[in-house]
Amino acid sequence: MGANFCNFGGEGIIMRKDVLEEIDMLEKFDNMTTWTEFEEILTAAVAAGYPGLINADAEGTVISPGPYIAGSDKLEEAYWVDVAGDGNGQIYIDQADGKVKCYYMNEDYKNNLIRIGDWYTKGLVYKDASTAEEYADQQIKNGVGTAMVKTLEYGWAGSLPAACGYEMAVKFTGAMNLLGTGAFTKFGWAVPVTAQEPEAAVKFINLLYSENDIHTTLCWGQEGIDWEKAEDGTAQFVGGAESAEYHMNDFLYGDIMTMIPWTGSDPNMREEQKKMNEEVEPSKYIGFSVDNTAVASQVTACQNVSNEYKPMLSSGVYGADTEAKYQEYIAALEGAGINDIIAEYQRQLDEWLASQN
Repeated sequence: MGANFCNFGGEGIIMRKDVLEEIDMLEKFDNMTTWTEFEEILTAAVAAGYPGLINADAEGTVISPGPYIAGSDKLEEAYWVDVAGDGNGQIYIDQADGKVKCYYMNEDYKNNLIRIGDWYTKGLVYKDASTAEEYADQQIKNGVGTAMVKTLEYGWAGSLPAACGYEMAVKFTGAMNLLGTGAFTKFGWAVPVTAQEPEAAVKFINLLYSENDIHTTLCWGQEGIDWEKAEDGTAQFVGGAESAEYHMNDFLYGDIMTMIPWTGSDPNMREEQKKMNEEVEPSKYIGFSVDNTAVASQVTACQNVSNEYKPMLSSGVYGADTEAKYQEYIAALEGAGINDIIAEYQRQLDEWLASQN
């Protein structure tokens, strides 16, 4: 069972507001239209003694967190792709021609890597981004980064300051979500076959999708100790504190729509999110999800290849050698069976499409 959360959102470029104000580039950030302009802002921040861009995930991704791709210089030309529930992120379905394609065998994706390689060489990217295990928000709070590019849903205004420890400025690219199958399969709860009390586990899962306070407790902690209600009805740290011993992300647990929004958010945010969910445009392929059973060995082999190449490519470590390493990566994927995976998933998609008529 997947989490019920806001599906309206997209790829956001996020940067510490105080740094932008200090280098006198907040207005430039708010109005930028290209990655080149963002590079100029990062360059000024680094020159002022601040750290640069950090990875958004544990795979070294600095720009274009899946399922987004940003290849051209124009921010508005970044785009979302439908990965059809592929948790490995190896494929997507092209909305234009209905063909299953490798996420990494994409000219825009390659150009994005080359851009990051150039930025890394210029000292604009966190040098340990390829191996960092902590997520971007925490790295901002730890002072190792000033900016990040990540997926944001409606309601970010309240969550980012608490997660990052700073007021953050946000600029969205053109990569806005469609509603795909992955929205319902990305995060989920299940009872493992090894569960000693499966019936109790199912009861707990049911609680996560019922109207009660368990979601808020799991997310924000114990009321009066980890959080308290602000005058506007949102949740905030107790007594003006800047942190609490327990504080989690609200998208992790069951029905997010029943949780109290964090301070800084619109008190009516949950109702707004429900309305926005009804307005999100669906992908042509919503309802279709790939089954990797027939190509499990190839999927594993390709994932091993990605584990070897992707973190360093995605964080720019290869610098001027990025394109050569990218070609090695693609050749290794082909040797590991990526084309077999594409063919199998295309067969499944074609069957699914035929069944819809």
